Amino acid sequence: MNRDELRTALADLAHEVWAGWWRHQNTVSVTIAGEVIIPADKVSRWDRQSKTPHAALSPKEQASDLGIADRYLALVDAYVGSGGEE
Repeated sequence: MNRDELRTALADLAHEVWAGWWRHQNTVSVTIAGEVIIPADKVSRWDRQSKTPHAALSPKEQASDLGIADRYLALVDAYVGSGGEE
């Protein structure tokens, strides 16, 4: 894997993570008269999480972030394992 391939793979993963979040939004939100309504409990939780350092999140919340980090590390490991060619 060369650097450009790693860059593309990381971008693919970033998009996959974002797309998954967006799909999740559509499962927890309601559309009324063309307006998307996000439940107040979700907004409150996500607002709290956005203001909380990773180390201060609950173990379950940390596990979710670490799972995504592991996916990024797998790509970096593949890059390093291939010799990290330019």
